[in-house]
Amino acid sequence: MRIESSHLQLTSQSQQLSRYSREEQLEVQRVDAQGRTQRDLFIHSETIERQSLATYNQLSRQTQAFQLEGQAERLGQEALRLNQQAASAEASAELGLQTETDTDSLFELTPQERMRAALIQRLLQSITGKEIEFHFIDQRTPQDTPETFDVSALNTPLNASTPAPSGPSMSVEYRQQESFYQLEATQFQAQGKVLTQDGREIAIDLSLSMSRELMQNQAFSLRIGAALHDPLVINFDGLAAELSETRFQFDLTADGQLNTIPMLASRSAFLALDRNGDGQINDGSELFGARTGDGFAELAAYDQDGNQWIDENDPIFNRLLLWLQPGSGESQQLVSLKQAGIGAIYLGRADTLFHLQPGAPETLLGVIRSSSIFLSESGQAGSIQQVDLTI
Repeated sequence: MRIESSHLQLTSQSQQLSRYSREEQLEVQRVDAQGRTQRDLFIHSETIERQSLATYNQLSRQTQAFQLEGQAERLGQEALRLNQQAASAEASAELGLQTETDTDSLFELTPQERMRAALIQRLLQSITGKEIEFHFIDQRTPQDTPETFDVSALNTPLNASTPAPSGPSMSVEYRQQESFYQLEATQFQAQGKVLTQDGREIAIDLSLSMSRELMQNQAFSLRIGAALHDPLVINFDGLAAELSETRFQFDLTADGQLNTIPMLASRSAFLALDRNGDGQINDGSELFGARTGDGFAELAAYDQDGNQWIDENDPIFNRLLLWLQPGSGESQQLVSLKQAGIGAIYLGRADTLFHLQPGAPETLLGVIRSSSIFLSESGQAGSIQQVDLTI
């Protein structure tokens, strides 16, 4: 090919963007000796954006240090101190410190040592959300009436008509999240005409697009205080979970003690698993998240094919139930996922902190922690949420 003449126009356009953002949330709950609750939420966020390519380190250094981190550490220490004092007072009242000791025995536990063990048990239960049981090996010389001590008795007041007193308590939850985003895009276009020496005319119209994106996220959270009780809730009609001020009694923590928890709105239901096959939901161990505080993680343990969905490929699917009408015995209303028209539940989730309270902070009914979706057999999407219930 021999070019006789040409008329070309070359143009290009480029875009560069870098963005860094960080957010902190500090939630503090205080309960006084009379059982009154006060909740405070502090939020601090900052975003830096540049119309150029910048690295994570370059942008993060231009922001202020985490503003609430120090406050969270201070309040966390205060929460530990208050909760230890409350546990000490409660354990002292329940034990009564009435047990006589044999000071000549090397292996005998004193009442103070037994109370200290009880405090450790309570702290471990508070941190893990699981039942902890201690067994003592007593190597004293056998007596006519040997003394026995059951740490599990701490969960039942010695006198039901006179509950053990408890002091003020406190819980602290601190969350921080960072995100970094980088975009680079370039467009190139060539237009015009080329005339060859043999008389051909060639029209030129060429476009190229080049782009790349980078997204990085990291998050950290810390909770100090009582274990959370966050069952998974299925919502119909594409709406979010709602709680009623009407409450019912249910052993949410699966510790043998009834809790008073809010009812769900009529278009929501607890996701349940009848583990013992008795046709009833007996306690929180048959819900997802009520004991561990992470219902999505509990449910994900049943994803046998690893596709991030609980669907008919997973044997658990046909055993999952929706607990529509809490109650006792035959008054409970349970339906299968198939009967409800649910085809699959997605195991990914996003943090969606939202407080469910009809009025002032002391009227708080629960907190929505995270959200995901389910698909109906008709292809419609609905929401599934992890809801922290007040008890």
